[in-house]
Amino acid sequence: MTKKIKLLENLPEALNVGWTSFKFVVKANLLKGPQKCYGITDFNLNTITIEKTLSNEVAQATIIHEVCHAFMETFGLGGDHESEEDKLSTSNEYLTEAACRCFLMFKNLNPELWKLLFEEYYE
Repeated sequence: MTKKIKLLENLPEALNVGWTSFKFVVKANLLKGPQKCYGITDFNLNTITIEKTLSNEVAQATIIHEVCHAFMETFGLGGDHESEEDKLSTSNEYLTEAACRCFLMFKNLNPELWKLLFEEYYE
């Protein structure tokens, strides 16, 4: 059973990824181009914007998704895959190790957000 905390009302000010911080922004009617979306990580503005109207369940998944974008960039797994040079070619082991390190960095650099998403949410 999940605790009924409001994730979007309890987000910290920013996500620390070691080399920079991404400010959290929560707003309604989030668009990526002409399309509605749940979250956007902007590497030019160093922001993570989350749709304000999301349920806790969708907000949790969206925040984790956007956090992964920010941390994966740290390991050279960025790019939008719109050009051939952005396409990733690697092994399962490399991706697994990168993901593991991303989660450990996330937990160690952002204990408050980690606790909100992975501990308090399930109390």
